Amino acid sequence: MSAPLFTPDIPLLSAQLQSSGSLNDILALPGFSDFSSDFCKAVLEEAGQFAQNILSPLNQIGDRNASQCNQGMVSTPAGFKPAYESFCKGGWNSATASIDAGGQGLPVILNTLISEMWHGSNMAFGLCPMLTQSAIDLIHQHGSETLKAMYLPKLVSGEWSGTMCLTESQAGSDVGAIRTKAIKESDHYRILGTKIYITYGEHDLASNIIHLVLARLENAPSGSKGLSLFLVPKFLPDASRNEVSCLSIEHKLGLHASPTCTMQFGEQNGAIGYLVGEENKGIQAMFSMMNAARFAVGLEGVGVAGYARQLARAYASERIQMEPVATPRKTIDGHPDVERMLRTLDAHSMGLRALALYTAHHMDMASRHSDSQIREHANTRTGLLIPIFKSHATSVAFEMTSHTMQVFGGMGYIEEAGIAQLMRDIRVAMIYEGTNGIQAQDLVLRKVPQKQYQPIRTLNAEIWDFVQQWRALPSHNKTIVYALESLFETLDQATIWIEQTHSDSATDSLASRALLAASDRYLKLLGLWTEAYLLAKTVYDLDHRPSLSKTPVNTREQVRLSAEFFCLHLLPETKGLLYQITHTRFWCR
Repeated sequence: MSAPLFTPDIPLLSAQLQSSGSLNDILALPGFSDFSSDFCKAVLEEAGQFAQNILSPLNQIGDRNASQCNQGMVSTPAGFKPAYESFCKGGWNSATASIDAGGQGLPVILNTLISEMWHGSNMAFGLCPMLTQSAIDLIHQHGSETLKAMYLPKLVSGEWSGTMCLTESQAGSDVGAIRTKAIKESDHYRILGTKIYITYGEHDLASNIIHLVLARLENAPSGSKGLSLFLVPKFLPDASRNEVSCLSIEHKLGLHASPTCTMQFGEQNGAIGYLVGEENKGIQAMFSMMNAARFAVGLEGVGVAGYARQLARAYASERIQMEPVATPRKTIDGHPDVERMLRTLDAHSMGLRALALYTAHHMDMASRHSDSQIREHANTRTGLLIPIFKSHATSVAFEMTSHTMQVFGGMGYIEEAGIAQLMRDIRVAMIYEGTNGIQAQDLVLRKVPQKQYQPIRTLNAEIWDFVQQWRALPSHNKTIVYALESLFETLDQATIWIEQTHSDSATDSLASRALLAASDRYLKLLGLWTEAYLLAKTVYDLDHRPSLSKTPVNTREQVRLSAEFFCLHLLPETKGLLYQITHTRFWCR
């Protein structure tokens, strides 16, 4: 027995893409004039075929036949290397890279759905190009012209891959505790230290691996302010082997095909590295890569949640069991409790995708719009959304795999069904690139208070204005609008509490602890609200946007039912979250 192949719903993806802040607005930005909505749909169809026919068949193979390390050489499971070659030959690795760097320059909003398919069909495979794309972005933003010319073309083509090397045994989330050393030598540096948990730090897919390494110069300031960023290739420009080696790979809960390496830099003289950006300002440069990676990790959640939904729907439509009441036997998708779980999977799958597209829309606007004020607003909104999206999408995705296992019953607990692998694979995404708790703290300590709370107030006002605008139309969906209107107090009051507690924290240490203790609950509340808002907006757009007039009837109905279920059954959870937030002081000491 093996799990059914990942099969993307292209009409649904296309409808959500058109609804996400208007695809046409993005295609009108400078640099995107050669693209059209028909082109975007064709790209999605091609990506869907690659995900279904090439990557998905390798998913369980990779889980059962993990990558192996032998004397520092790492071999990936059978089929991965030819799949990677096909991936690069098809141009998928160069999708969003700038045209001047040899890429295709696709909008982030389009690549969002493409990446969702890579992670939904084979998350372990998708991690390699994900990190390479993040490395490309970092070098393009912060690298010297020499480094760009030397490394970007082959990273963009996929001939070379990239990694991000932060973590050390004593320095996980606390990057300021990094001990890896950098010693200046002529036009380069010698790097000495050990990094752990390096995804695809060594493998057989690409001919060279470009490591982006945080290290500390001699006499540099302590903490994160004393870190510099270095580009350390596996093979140097003269094709000689650098002093970079894989000591071992981890035996993990999941993602068995993705090699998680312990990397040694500098066994004798030190690995040769090249400075990226300025000395002692490496953390600022690295964060540009980390933010891109955080968005990408959120997409892992969207992809896995979507595939879990597919598996649950397929199984429940075929599995025959007796109804809880005395009626003839029927498939279990007609059982009320199973239907509840299936509708939850439907609603969150669409809601998380809508949140991803909404975030990507602002990313494109921030980088491309000709108006500086609009770029600044979009950049600020992106900063607010990234921690919400990364944390909420990965947490919900893990819950969705649990729902899917429950739909399968005992069969879901068997490895062959494929659900256990999804649960194991996605669990680490809640830890990747800053744990979800760190994302929540970043949200309440930095993102929400910035600019005198203007960004969060603007988002809340946008939601309220949409509800009132739709309510005023005779064609509004009374079920959705009533739910949003009646529950809006939870969003408003939670934000007021965060603002007031921030103010109190200046003189009250307990308020500071309460703020941090409530941060996870507040992030989840915002996650649910943005999902609900964007699902409702999709229903509205399907009814009122001419570009969506040809959307299939069954897709329209699918979206409407999911939005109604979300607003009636899932959004009310915000009442309990508000109570938890406002009563944090009673347990936090």
